[in-house]
Amino acid sequence: MLAIGIVVALMQIIQHFQYNNLQVNLFLFAEVIFYVVVLPLMGSVLLNLLIRSERERSQAEKLQDAIYRIAQAADQAESPDSFFSSIHAVIQEVMVADNFYIALIDEKNDLLSFPYSVDEGNPQFPPKKPGKGLTEYVLRAGKSVLCDEALYEGLRQRGDIELVGVHSPIWLGVPLIVEGKVIGAMVVQDYKNARAYGEREQSILEFVSSQVAMAIHRKQQEAEIIKNIQDINLLYEAGKQLSQSLDLQHIYLTFYKLISSTMKCDTLYIAGFDSQSELISAKFAFMEGKSVDVSAFPAIPLEPEGHGIQSPVIRSGKSSIINNYADALKQTKTNYLINEEGEIVEEGADQEDVSVTQSLLIVPILLNNQVTGVVQVQSCEKDAYSVENLKIAEALVSQIAVAANNAQLYQQSLNEIEARIQAESSLRNHAQRQEKMAFLGRELAATLDLETIYRTAERHVKAMIDCPNFCITLFDPQRMILTAAYFMTNGVMVDPSTLPPLKYNPQPTSSGHSKAIADKAAMIVHDLVANRKAGGGMPVGSEQELETAIYVPILVADEVIGLLDLQSCHKGAYSEEDGEWLGVVANQIGLAIQNARQLAQTRQRVAELLVMHNIDQAITSNDDPIKTYQMVLEQVATQPYVDGADILFFDPQENLLTFIAGYGFSSPVVATTRLHLGEGLAGKAALDKPSPK
Repeated sequence: MLAIGIVVALMQIIQHFQYNNLQVNLFLFAEVIFYVVVLPLMGSVLLNLLIRSERERSQAEKLQDAIYRIAQAADQAESPDSFFSSIHAVIQEVMVADNFYIALIDEKNDLLSFPYSVDEGNPQFPPKKPGKGLTEYVLRAGKSVLCDEALYEGLRQRGDIELVGVHSPIWLGVPLIVEGKVIGAMVVQDYKNARAYGEREQSILEFVSSQVAMAIHRKQQEAEIIKNIQDINLLYEAGKQLSQSLDLQHIYLTFYKLISSTMKCDTLYIAGFDSQSELISAKFAFMEGKSVDVSAFPAIPLEPEGHGIQSPVIRSGKSSIINNYADALKQTKTNYLINEEGEIVEEGADQEDVSVTQSLLIVPILLNNQVTGVVQVQSCEKDAYSVENLKIAEALVSQIAVAANNAQLYQQSLNEIEARIQAESSLRNHAQRQEKMAFLGRELAATLDLETIYRTAERHVKAMIDCPNFCITLFDPQRMILTAAYFMTNGVMVDPSTLPPLKYNPQPTSSGHSKAIADKAAMIVHDLVANRKAGGGMPVGSEQELETAIYVPILVADEVIGLLDLQSCHKGAYSEEDGEWLGVVANQIGLAIQNARQLAQTRQRVAELLVMHNIDQAITSNDDPIKTYQMVLEQVATQPYVDGADILFFDPQENLLTFIAGYGFSSPVVATTRLHLGEGLAGKAALDKPSPK
């Protein structure tokens, strides 16, 4: 502007001289031109050059300082967030960057992540699959893009980009490149000023992007090294902890603690798989911070090809990542789910109430290349898991596969040892019991006294089995009743005559007594209280509440002559095996009772024959009828079941029974007895017995 003004002034001077016909001294004019025009003009240019040089030097210093500070931030940052925040602060010093974000490519998971974003239009930038936004356009092109309205519209119409988020009139993005490879992008945008960015800002962002890219790459490498070290330490710790336990539940709980320390794990579910039955059975579940009892969970069948969530993993033996569980359920038929209470529910329940799971890792448990189970690591967040998470989960699952197998083998060994110990103990007990039973048989055979038989049986049986109540009842098939013959409770004898008889019901009944008689087999009653309320027992016995009873039929020639009735205060006191050997004992008792009965019958018959013989002698050796009658009565009275006896003569003409002689009566009234035929017991007996012709 100064030069133009000077030239205009000179032109006016020349015109003035020409107008006034004045001679112009060329040398003088040239001198004037030099001092007035050229010299000021040169000064102005030199000044502009100096100012521009100073600006460029200042800008270069700022950019150099920015690069230095970015490198310094990479070294000093304690976390990725603080590092990215430092980058943003540096960028803001060299240009407007109120809206700034960094996008990074996650090749392993095929995601575009946004580790840092400050934006007034889009507060949150969650990870996503690469699409057709401006950021992806920069990543594909591998060069910076200064996008104004015109360029945006052209790219959109060609189909190169689509609107993602809130549109801004000016957008500037530069790729982050390391060793020729695009690892991400750095972006600034302005929603208000369409002229906020130009070529200058584009050059600045390009200039610092290389340093930002190298710093981010170095941070990523450091993070990867740290993560690898953490993973190695985790696997080492897992191996150490899992190898120290042979308890399955402890192994599963340790696995939960390890897996939850390295990734999100709101729910852990471990199931076993039986390839023979193709059933999946729950082994362990951890939900909402506590273990869930899976003992009541039913086994579920392996689902057909293409169905289910965990069944495809079991079939293929390959792990699976599901980062949108709701969508996965829509794409496959699943028959079984676990609700928040840890219960298995059938398909068709309201899925919003069934599970809050959004993401899950499903890893097969492999042993010798065979699938023996499956592990599900579940999260309530979408997109919670990455390929790195899956690798760690697979490494940990391989360790619990070995640890669980060792625990199962150990438990199997313990079970075998326990079974062998029990078998040896059972054999010893059987041998000891056989010896005791043989001794019992010898003692029973050595006596023919019923009371001694009962006491001997009680002593030996109590030495072999718990029975505070011991009772022997005798069965009368004619009267259909059981009568107590011997009852001992806690060492105290109970008078059997004080106990009411028990009725026998041959029909199906809740009574253990009747069923034992009907089936001719031992009957165990596990709820003795309920059985007695139903009329199935005698309400006497131990001061403690009796819980269990066993009724063993006493058989002689395959006929029930009574019951061996044992009762205990403990639940489950008797077993089927007890019923078997007690059956042998009962038969020994039955044989002894039968022998004692036969002896008693034989003695009774001998006594009766002796009485008859004595009566015959009295009749033949005595002529006095009165004395003969008295001798007959005295012989009859010798029988244990006779307390008194009399003789009545029958007068057929008067049809009367008249007292002739008597023995054992304290009242003389009996001597006046006169009965018509059919009166009283004697009259009825005479009536039933016809008189000789």
